[in-house]
Amino acid sequence: MARKTIKKIFQNNLLIFLAVAVSSVPDLDLDYKYFDHRGKSHSIGAAFIFGVGFGLILFYANEAVWGVLGFLSGFGGFLSHLIGDLFNYDKFPILWPFMGEEKSLKKFKSKEYNRVFLYIGIFCLVLYVLVTQETLQTIIQFF
Repeated sequence: MARKTIKKIFQNNLLIFLAVAVSSVPDLDLDYKYFDHRGKSHSIGAAFIFGVGFGLILFYANEAVWGVLGFLSGFGGFLSHLIGDLFNYDKFPILWPFMGEEKSLKKFKSKEYNRVFLYIGIFCLVLYVLVTQETLQTIIQFF
């Protein structure tokens, strides 16, 4: 039963969909004056806590396999946001609770790198659709 469920989850791309949906969660602190933006909400610790919470919700809503899906998509989506923010000039404690030191790769300013990641995201989406719909194989065979 579990194998069929896992296969169905990955065939329907639910893991990717949920991870993308979760990827904006770290920026929810922008709307609250009591939380510093890019504070502990932008850390591996927060990603783990969110992943466990999301996993528990899906576990109790369905079955154990969905709990694992919830953790992977919650943690992975959260972590993808942190990795994207790491390229920004603004430092944040990405390794909290293990290290409190704030890190930044200082490659782009926020507005510049948002455009870069938008283009990368569009490219990846188009490539993903081409591969999953077997269109890419058809195009390659044509040439």
